[in-house]
Parts: sequence; structure tokens; C-alpha cells
Amino acid sequence: MGLPAICPKVGGIPGLLNERGWLFTPDSTSELSASIKRSLKSPAERAELGTASQKYIRKNFDSHRAEERYWQLLTGNQR
Repeated sequence: MGLPAICPKVGGIPGLLNERGWLFTPDSTSELSASIKRSLKSPAERAELGTASQKYIRKNFDSHRAEERYWQLLTGNQR
């Protein structure tokens, strides 16, 4: 969708997000609110992070790429 994410700082999310969106401490409504406000007040930053997010998803989670990974996992061979 070309949008950055606003996510809680839990599990592997911070590493996955990797500065392509905003993080907040779980159960911190003030940090969540601040992240939402920052997103709304910063259209240029939102667009930049959104573009970076979209590129990352296309590169790493493309359906053809996932299919190839499954093929390699199941067969041990590349096509």
C-alpha cells in the first residue's frame, strides 16, 4: 500500500520494521498517539517511510520469490 507502519516494540517487529515506520511501547497510549500525530503532521516523512516499506515488502515477500523459496525447501533444488 506504500504506507509506513505504526507498531508496538515487541518480538521481532523492531528488526523487521527497521526504521520504515514508527514504534511505540506496548500499553503506552501516549506513545501510540504521538506516533499517529507524527505520521499525520509529516507527510514527506510518511511518504519516504512508505516508499521504503513498499520496496522492502516487494523485495522480500514477493509471491514468486516465496514460491521459489518453498520449492527449494521442499525439493532441495532451484528451478
